[in-house]
This record gives sequence, structure tokens and C-alpha cells, in this order.
Amino acid sequence: MFVAYTDASIQHGRSFLSFVIEFENGNVVRKRIAIDETSSNMAEALAVLELTSFLSYYNFFKGILFLDLNAVINSIRGKRVKGLEKYSKYCAALKEAGN
Repeated sequence: MFVAYTDASIQHGRSFLSFVIEFENGNVVRKRIAIDETSSNMAEALAVLELTSFLSYYNFFKGILFLDLNAVINSIRGKRVKGLEKYSKYCAALKEAGN
């Protein structure tokens, strides 16, 4: 069992994506990524996609994800965030995790 949350911030034209996963045994995974992106919705979407990709890769399915932007999640699922198509492998991971 785990609890996970994401965050994204934009500073000087670069996005910093991060996520934290806390497991019930006390272990914590933290990951931070910097990319060239200026859209806050895109940055938030990519942080969520990175988290779900990580969880899927390691077969972590029993847990709670805390997400602060429903619009971003809906945009990812519907590929409505402009430019998201270049991250299609992450979209597939999110759709799989959402089922």
C-alpha cells in the first residue's frame, strides 16, 4: 500500500516535475525532473504521467494518488492538453492505471 502525490512548478521557462511515494513500511521514493515546458497544465499532466508510469513499471497498484487538478487528469485521458501527443506512451500508462 502506498500514498503518492505530484507537484509541478515553472521557473524561468523550465518545468520542474516531482512526485513522492510513501509506502506503509516507511520507505519513501522522491523523484524530480526538469524539462523545457512553459504550460502549467502540461507540467502538471507530465508529473502525473511520470508518477503513473513509475507505479506501473514496478507493479504498484494498491494505493492512493493525491492529485490537485481534475482538469489535468481529464485532459490527459482525453488528450486535450495541447502538445501531449508527443508523450503518448505516458498517456497509455495513465489510462491503464485509471482502469
